[in-house]
Amino acid sequence: MSEEDVPLFEELLPAIEKGRLTRPESKKMYAIYNRTFNANAKPCNCTGKNQRMVTKLQQAYEHRCKI
Repeated sequence: MSEEDVPLFEELLPAIEKGRLTRPESKKMYAIYNRTFNANAKPCNCTGKNQRMVTKLQQAYEHRCKI
């Protein structure tokens, strides 16, 4: 996760913890994910996919914060 994406992800953490992302928050999460993992994921209402993405982003965030 880039240094620029860390504060953006931190803004999303309260909504992620509640399990409810608004559409703009979801778009932001996908953008961070795509930049972090060089992916081309598109926003969807797929609970399983979104949960896997959150898990991977949290791992990248934790790894970045330990550096």
